[in-house]
Amino acid sequence: GNATSVVPMQTIASILTWADLFSVLGFLCMIPYVSARFTSLAEEADALNVTAADYTVMVWGIGPDVTQEELRAHFDKYDGTVCPPTGFGLGRVAPMPQPDEPAPGVLGPPGDVPAPGVLGPPGEVAVAVKSADAGRQAGVADVYIGRRDGEILQNFLLRKNLLTTQYALDQAVKHQATRTPEDPKRVKAEKRAAANEAKIQTLDVSMAQNAGQKSPAVCGFITFNSQGGKNDCLRHYTSKGTWHIPLFRPQAKQFQLNGSTPLSVSKADEPSNILWENLECSWLNRSARRLFSVCVSFVIIVIALAVIVGGKIYVEELKANEALCANATFVGSCNMALEWSNTTAYGCPAGVATCPVYTALGYNTTVADEPELAVANSPLYYHPTDKTTTLYNAHPCRYTDNFNTSSKTPYGPPVSTQCTANSTISEQQWQALTQAGFNASAVLSNHTPAQCTACLCGALMAQDPTLWSRSWDIQGVRGEVRDPVTDQAACTTQAGSLFAFYGLQMVAIFIV
Repeated sequence: GNATSVVPMQTIASILTWADLFSVLGFLCMIPYVSARFTSLAEEADALNVTAADYTVMVWGIGPDVTQEELRAHFDKYDGTVCPPTGFGLGRVAPMPQPDEPAPGVLGPPGDVPAPGVLGPPGEVAVAVKSADAGRQAGVADVYIGRRDGEILQNFLLRKNLLTTQYALDQAVKHQATRTPEDPKRVKAEKRAAANEAKIQTLDVSMAQNAGQKSPAVCGFITFNSQGGKNDCLRHYTSKGTWHIPLFRPQAKQFQLNGSTPLSVSKADEPSNILWENLECSWLNRSARRLFSVCVSFVIIVIALAVIVGGKIYVEELKANEALCANATFVGSCNMALEWSNTTAYGCPAGVATCPVYTALGYNTTVADEPELAVANSPLYYHPTDKTTTLYNAHPCRYTDNFNTSSKTPYGPPVSTQCTANSTISEQQWQALTQAGFNASAVLSNHTPAQCTACLCGALMAQDPTLWSRSWDIQGVRGEVRDPVTDQAACTTQAGSLFAFYGLQMVAIFIV
C-alpha cells in the first residue's frame, strides 16, 4: 500500500509538450479577440477626430489609363441625398433624411460641412457631425490616382539610405585623413566610400532613365466635399447591384466606370497607414502573401514544438545519465564489468609490448586483497561526500594511503598530493581503458556497456577536457585518441548527445 510509483520520462515529456501546445493554441485563439479590440479602439478614436479618411473612398479596378476627370465625373453624383432603390441593397436601406430634417443624433440641420482644407478651414467641425451622415454639399473635392510606382518609391528609399551611409563613410575618411595614404585603415575607408558612391551613381542613372514616364493606374482615392457624399457612395457600392462575378454576374451598368469597367469601392484608410509602394500588389498577390505568412508561422510553431520536445527529451536523458553516473552501485557495477584481463598495448611497463588492462592501470597483484579492492573502486570512483564520480587509475598509493583496519575506505580517493598525481589517468591508460570495453554481464543488471562508457567520458570531460576533446568524432572532426582495432573514438556518442542538446538550445533561442 506504501509502494511508490515512478512516472516514465516519456510521460513527463508528453505532459510538458501538450502544455506547450495548448499555451500556443491559446495564444493563437486570442489573436482575433485582440485584433477586434484594437479595431474597436481605433474606431472610437476615429469617432473623436476628423481626418481626410472621413471624406474619402478607395476605388479599385479603374483601369491603367483612367483620368482624374473620368473618376470625378463618375462619382460627382453622390451627394448624400439619394439611395439605392428600396430593397435593392442587402436588406432594406433606410432613406437619407431630407434637407429640412435633422439627421439622427444632431441638433439642427445636418450642416454643409466641408472636407478639411477643401472649402473651409480644417479642424472646426463638431464631433457630432461624424455620426450624422451630414452634408448636402454635392460633388467631389479631389481625386488622386495611385499608380504603379512601387519601384520608384523603393529607389528613393534606397537612395536615402545610401546617402545616409555615404555621409558616415565620408566622415570616416576625414577621420583617417591624418594617416599615410598607404595605411590599411585609410585605404579601407576610402574604398568603402568609393564603392557606396558608385552605387549612388548607378541608382541615379537608372532613376533618370525612368524619369517622366507615366506609370499605369492601379487605384483611386475620391475625396468628397461632405461626409454625406462619401457615405452615400459607400452605401451604393455595398448594395446588391455592385456584386460582380466575372463571366457569371456582371456589375450593374450604373456602377461601372464609363459603363464598361466594374469598380470596387471601400472606405479609405488614413494616408499615414497606407504603404504607397505596395499599392500595385493585387488582391491575389496580397492573399498569397498572407497565406504564405500563415504557412511559415505554422511551420515555425511546429519546429518550435519539435525543438521543445527534443530539448526536453535530451534534458531528461542527460539528467538520467548524470544521476546514473552518480550512483555508487552502478559505478561499482561498471568497474566490475570492465574487461580487466583483456590485452592492450597501451600503458604497459617499460620493455613490455602488451599487458593486461589491470597492469596498464597500475594495481599491484602482490597484495592479496588489492585486486578485488581495485576492481571495486577503479577506474570510476564515487565520492559519497560531494556525490560526484571521478576517474582514477589503480595506483597502489590509493591502497596504502587509505586502507587500515578502522574507518578508512580501501582504494578511496587519493589522500596526498603525490598520490593524486600518480592516480590521474594518463592518455595511455585512457586508451587502454577504452580499448578494454565492458562485459554486458549480469552485474550491469538492466544497464548497458554504453552507459558505463558515457560515465567514463563524463568523468574525463570534467577532469581533462583536452583529452576528452580528442576522444570523439563529430561532423568531420576526427578524434586523435581512438581504438586502433575498431578505429572508433570512445566518447563520440556522449559528446554527440551533449552537442545536440546545446544545438537545440541555440535553435530555440533563434526561433524565439
